[in-house]
Amino acid sequence: MHTGDTRLNQIVTLWSEIRAAHNDADAQRQQARERLLDRYSGAIYRYLLGALGDAEAAHDLHQEFAVRFLSGRLQGVDREQGRFREFVKGVLYNLIAEHHQRKARRERQIVDEVPDRAAPCAIAQEREEVFRHSWRQELLSRSWAALKAHEQSSEQPFYRVLFWRAQHPEQSSQEMAEALSEQLGRPISAANLRKMLERARAAFGDLLVEEVIHSLAVANRDTVAEELAEIGLLEMMREALERRFAGS
Repeated sequence: MHTGDTRLNQIVTLWSEIRAAHNDADAQRQQARERLLDRYSGAIYRYLLGALGDAEAAHDLHQEFAVRFLSGRLQGVDREQGRFREFVKGVLYNLIAEHHQRKARRERQIVDEVPDRAAPCAIAQEREEVFRHSWRQELLSRSWAALKAHEQSSEQPFYRVLFWRAQHPEQSSQEMAEALSEQLGRPISAANLRKMLERARAAFGDLLVEEVIHSLAVANRDTVAEELAEIGLLEMMREALERRFAGS
């Protein structure tokens, strides 16, 4: 989790992994690629499943992406461009186009309806939204996992408090306090519950902003805000963003 004395220039983003994948010795290069693939694998599969509507095809293309990536086909990764998300999206769009072209040839369908560059604007927009949604869900999923890990190491029940609220948005503070008192094995007042919930939301926001920072080559308030806006999380994460870059 971010602490107040952490400085932006001390953050090591995943772009160091990309550089390692290009430049380090074979073993280090392979490990760097594996870490990158592991971090973004969920978003990749979610997008493929949503775009194709076919679990078997999504699995096959997910594996094909992994093979290409782990074999070192990293052309198009540009640190100055700044977004690893854009690189992943480009590779996946090409994979899907190739998949449809193969399918069209097998079924003797019209090929020019398939590639992204020939697709109608509405189809391209739909694909873009599906990809943003899959990326957003992966960031949220990783942030939930990080919050759970934080709870286990700190013994502060932020994960259980926030997860309960997400599952029971209709409950009053008193009802929620009673339910969590039983779950946690200790009495919690409604007032304490509200404080815990506020801290849990702040912790979750801090973790999610850090996840976004990891995917950017140049991470400052403007670039992080732009990325959050593009994936539809800026309003929800605005306070966390301001905390993260306060004084920078």
